[in-house]
Amino acid sequence: MNQFHLAALLLVTALLAARTPCGAAEDHPAPTPNLSTAASPGQHPPTSAPAQAGFHPRLLQLRLDSTSVPAGGSLGVTYWWLNVGDRPADTEDRVFVHVRRVGEAEDAPDGVRLGADHDPPVGTQRWKPGRVVHYFSAVPIPDNTPPGDYVLLLGLFDPEAGGRQDLELPIPPGENDRRYLVAQFHVLPRTAQAAGQPETHTFFPVPSALAAPAAPATAKTVIVGKGPLTLVLDADSPRPLAWRLNGSELGGDPEGDEPDIRILGTNLALPSPAAVAGPTIQVEPPRMGEQGGRDNRPHLADNPPFHTTWTGNGDVGRRSYHARISDGTRPCVDLDLTFRVTGDSAEIALENVVEHDGYQLLSVRVGHLVSAAGGARMAIPSASGALVDPEHTIPTEQTYPMDWFHPVLAGVLHNRRLVCALDVPGVDDRLTAAVGEGWAALGASFEHRAPTKPPVPSLLLSDRSVARLRFASPKGQEPDWMDGASLLRDRVTARPPKLYDHAVIYKIFCDSPGANNFTTFDQALNLVRRMGNLVDGAPQIAYLVGWQHHGHDTGYPDVFTVNARLGGIERLVADMKKAADYNAVLSFHDNYDDAYESSPAWNPDFIARDTSANLMKGGVWAGGQSYIHSFYKYGTGPAQDRIRRTLAMYPIRSSYHIDVLSAVPLRRDYNPQSPTSGAKSVEGKIAIVKEFNKYGIDVTSEGFTAPFVGVIGHAWNLIRGRSIDFAGQQRIPFVPFVFHGRATWGGAQPTTEDIPDALLYGATFSADFSKTTPQSTLTADYYLLAVPWLTLRDREMTSYQAHGTIRHVDYGPKTSVEVDDSGPHYRVVVDGRPISVDFTCFAPGWRRGSWIAYSRAGGLLDYPAPKGWTNPSKLKAVELTQEGPGSSVPVQLEAGHIKLDTKPGTPYRVTYGP
Repeated sequence: MNQFHLAALLLVTALLAARTPCGAAEDHPAPTPNLSTAASPGQHPPTSAPAQAGFHPRLLQLRLDSTSVPAGGSLGVTYWWLNVGDRPADTEDRVFVHVRRVGEAEDAPDGVRLGADHDPPVGTQRWKPGRVVHYFSAVPIPDNTPPGDYVLLLGLFDPEAGGRQDLELPIPPGENDRRYLVAQFHVLPRTAQAAGQPETHTFFPVPSALAAPAAPATAKTVIVGKGPLTLVLDADSPRPLAWRLNGSELGGDPEGDEPDIRILGTNLALPSPAAVAGPTIQVEPPRMGEQGGRDNRPHLADNPPFHTTWTGNGDVGRRSYHARISDGTRPCVDLDLTFRVTGDSAEIALENVVEHDGYQLLSVRVGHLVSAAGGARMAIPSASGALVDPEHTIPTEQTYPMDWFHPVLAGVLHNRRLVCALDVPGVDDRLTAAVGEGWAALGASFEHRAPTKPPVPSLLLSDRSVARLRFASPKGQEPDWMDGASLLRDRVTARPPKLYDHAVIYKIFCDSPGANNFTTFDQALNLVRRMGNLVDGAPQIAYLVGWQHHGHDTGYPDVFTVNARLGGIERLVADMKKAADYNAVLSFHDNYDDAYESSPAWNPDFIARDTSANLMKGGVWAGGQSYIHSFYKYGTGPAQDRIRRTLAMYPIRSSYHIDVLSAVPLRRDYNPQSPTSGAKSVEGKIAIVKEFNKYGIDVTSEGFTAPFVGVIGHAWNLIRGRSIDFAGQQRIPFVPFVFHGRATWGGAQPTTEDIPDALLYGATFSADFSKTTPQSTLTADYYLLAVPWLTLRDREMTSYQAHGTIRHVDYGPKTSVEVDDSGPHYRVVVDGRPISVDFTCFAPGWRRGSWIAYSRAGGLLDYPAPKGWTNPSKLKAVELTQEGPGSSVPVQLEAGHIKLDTKPGTPYRVTYGP
């Protein structure tokens, strides 16, 4: 392997020479750095913030998964931290990770600036003295990263105040602000294969036992539940000890910790009601508390000067634990944490919160509600799903908020006998997942309030939060993650709307500000006509993008100014009506999240406020800086009139697309006059959809997320990225397993790499076409993605297997998708008949009695003949062109197989009859 001495790295001009080849292949620790060659860790400029009293973090060790990584890949980094102080941090510090080219100055004008800042999965407020915090985090390397040698620099900082921590690590020459040099690696060209070896840098000895101290002994236990499910709890504090069902058992909290309770402030005095004026909110200065000041930082309820006491009570089916948090002399917060067990299910709830004397409850984290060891596996929802084996990863924790990267707050955990599915339905709450030494655990973080920046009051999120658990013990076999996914699926009653049963769904990108090449309304209609001919008249749903104002992302929330250079309102209305002649709906791509100051409909009264009470900014798009609506206020107010006026002004039929809406369910408004939680904002978003529904219009939206299942008709994208939350995790279609047949989504691109993967995850294509889109793209999207997707969209996934390069999904008997990633090769089989194999297709057509044939590369197409097709003389085949059915082409029936010579990217209709 390649090794280097970190001390030598400090001499930047000698970095490359410091790398000495070595023949050993095992992971070998790099020498402890000689700090005598570096600036003293204690020498820093006076501008740096002082370290927190009592908190002394130390990076013990850092491990690179490889010393080389191709551009477009990611570098796996494992950290070992230890708090050698006498108390946890007062703040939740972040780890900043900077990647720079060797020898390149930080302020180089053409320098490469890569980063991977992250929150440690165990927050620094929970870094108890003597506890090793051991976790994995990936450093993404973008596709365009120049090959060469790079250094990894890091530090620990307070994201609120900006101060950085002192760390006992080497400081590179020229660095003077607590940014430390910890490793070097090599970036390879994008197409290269990584050839490096793992490399470990040990700065201080790592304790031999990485696990937390043994769980405290339990003097007395209680059992909740009459059966078949029972829960064993510590009688005195809310510590789950064991879950039992039909003679099988899963664990409770393997570390024996009480819940982490975070409270806000010390003797906090809330500001008086604010007055809204312009872009900011004027709030009165905070009143001074009895102790002569105001501390608005979040605190753990068990860190000094706070103390938590628990009192338990209940009956057979329920046990409640009352917590009182005090500051030594006075109560700060009271709350109940209640466990209810019924049948094979349980519910854990945060309720009855009482806040005293200005103190407020932020959250209650019950991170290890259920655990498994001994053959354990854990399924998590990140990027559609990952499977974690605690025996082949490292201890770490993850916390998942509700967003389209984590579209459902649910996970599955099992051992060799029992499986548990846990879900957290509150959009403001969070799912937690953890791995320790040989065990995995799932839990929840109940978010009661969201902190703000003084003097803005904190935002109350919910009066009651819950986590739901359901257990099963499959008979005659070991459980797996699919058994748990099926338990989650049982809660989902929605089904995909019939409107899209046979439809091809796409967008037509018309215009953006300043674009030289735009698609007029007449040209969009012509595209619909051409597409209709290529898909043999199948139904189409097409959404115009950039039809308003000056193009895409301009003018919102006003949608009553039609883009003049595309043809104006007369051509728009005429073309929307004419689309019906081609069995098509020509509708709009709209946006209800964003608003622009330049819009004729701009109204700051309906814009959400951020944690500082300023107008909440969104992205900077084609229309400039966007601002985010306050969704309950806007969705139940002006949005209703906007919808009615839209439907009165334009001939909208059947379907309407609203960008962003479902992709970002967690919107909040911190306006003191109209504070709105994420859950309340979702109500406002749903009110928008329901108003469209009143007029017979279904709404589709951008991102697949659970709160919108059964609300929107189709999601434009289900994220399937290769995120790495736990080292060694495996990709699985966890989210599709729960929701396929209940909802539909896109996200597929017509590439050789993505088509097989998308089919495996039940995704159709998501594309913006224009007047210049070639036939090959139109047909590939439809025949290789939409056609197989349409045959499977209403079916449930029943099993998934992965062996080597082969991945396989079943949809019941004789129906499956199988992908061989080594090719890639793939095969879609429906009711025993292959309908799509390796970028070809032969499947039932939309027209009754017809079949459609297609090959991306062209050549001989060979598929089993449909049942009853026995007479070659009855076969007919016709080429489908953009102008309609073309000439007849020869088609053969040999040994029960249809054989057809095809042109590249050209569809054909095949029929059998007189």
